Amino acid sequence: MLKSNRGYSLIEIGVGIIVITVFLLFSIGLFNGCYNNYRRIKARNLAMDRAIYHLESMLQMDSDELTGFFLKGTNGALYPNPVFEEYVLDNFLSYRDKYAQYKGITEANVELPASGSDDLTGFIKEYSKFLINDYIRNEAHSEATNAQLSNGTYALLDKTGKVDEIKITLNNENTFDDTEVNDYVVSNNGAVKIVKEVHRIPAHDGRAFGNDVLLLKVTVYYTKEFKRNMSDADMEKIVLETVKTSK
Repeated sequence: MLKSNRGYSLIEIGVGIIVITVFLLFSIGLFNGCYNNYRRIKARNLAMDRAIYHLESMLQMDSDELTGFFLKGTNGALYPNPVFEEYVLDNFLSYRDKYAQYKGITEANVELPASGSDDLTGFIKEYSKFLINDYIRNEAHSEATNAQLSNGTYALLDKTGKVDEIKITLNNENTFDDTEVNDYVVSNNGAVKIVKEVHRIPAHDGRAFGNDVLLLKVTVYYTKEFKRNMSDADMEKIVLETVKTSK
């Protein structure tokens, strides 16, 4: 049997190097593509996780807190929003009978409770549903615009007072300040922007709806490109909506 002792020629070595180079280039591209896909899947999964978390958190909150009629104190207890409390005091004559029942006295002996007093706070908590519905009915009919009535953003409060809508924006889980922010920095594969919204059932035929049924919405903006200082238009988004009911 004949055997060549000449070894590999330069041409054979060159061809081998080319083959290896092409293989490495394709392999690097394949690995890079797999890694980018992994990051995109991870980003979307995290965004979905944050959307579910915040929606479930809103479902567990008291409806009267979600709509701003009650605020949470440092001790975790709820207390009436000052705007709502002021409304009750301004219309106290309409509630004399209920306040008398609450105090266990006759209407003739009813005296106007002081603002912020335990008596007033206790009365508002005891008759919260009735008082809230009365506020919503009056505000919807006298203050709300047609647009607010049709999209369910009427008669809403927050810690600052009356608001046109309840929309809480989080940037990397930290609340924005009062200034409007259009750009934000992408965190480490995280959900970069979360918008939580609370709406009422749209008013219909002059009827306003209370806190028994609320429409909740969470929108999570996230990136597949992992760039910095991106706007909403550059982002992917996940939107979850549900209905919260209370007895």
